Amino acid sequence: MKLLNSTQLACLEAMDIDVWVPREETKQLVEMPVVDTKASLPESEVESIPVDLQPITETEKKEVVELQPEPLVPADWNGLRQMVSSCQQCALHTTRTQTVFGSGNQNADWLIIGDIPSVADDQHGEIFTDQGGELLTAMLKAIGLTRQQVYITNALKCLPPNNREPEADESEACLQYLQQQITLLKPKLILVIGRNAAQLLLKTHSTMARLRQKVHTLDGINVPVVVTYHPAYLLNMPADKEKAWQDLLLAKKTISATTVL
Repeated sequence: MKLLNSTQLACLEAMDIDVWVPREETKQLVEMPVVDTKASLPESEVESIPVDLQPITETEKKEVVELQPEPLVPADWNGLRQMVSSCQQCALHTTRTQTVFGSGNQNADWLIIGDIPSVADDQHGEIFTDQGGELLTAMLKAIGLTRQQVYITNALKCLPPNNREPEADESEACLQYLQQQITLLKPKLILVIGRNAAQLLLKTHSTMARLRQKVHTLDGINVPVVVTYHPAYLLNMPADKEKAWQDLLLAKKTISATTVL
């Protein structure tokens, strides 16, 4: 039998084909130097090897990992809550105390969406448990609503370290959960309280001044959206409470018109 040369052996190795040789030639093959498959081949021959038979590179391995599909988001409240509580989609899972899913009436007409959990929320695992929550309760009461009549959640389910603003990847990781909450609730109106939540949900970089006193709509969802200030902001800037009141009146007027229609 004719002994294969190193180039031929390299081609067969790249194709994952075993080579059988007479016993007397085994010793000679064993003593042959190990060659790098592609380095030993002329460029024209390397290109001729089918792509699916060529050794996978480290870059390609990384791309395969990155293309793994995200886990399906549960289509029920309990399943969604459990998925959020064990979420590790971004680095915030290493610094949070607890996730903050949201609370309220799961058949509510009003959906209230804030920015991020507070420090108190992170400790208790409940939403709007601090002074901002007390102000929010008062704001709702002023337009004839209680917290038991609405559903309240945040754009982010975890508190960023040092109460900082969320990074883009952190907001994007939580967006799937927020979108599913909207799908499950089917609200008649969404009141967004806070700049970060408004910009994320409306996919814009506009300022609060441009977002307020307008009725927005979400892509693919025929639900009116009204934007106003976050209660935590209003505690520091009480002069803007009058503006927030005007936003609440707009929201109430909008949902009344929707209900009539």
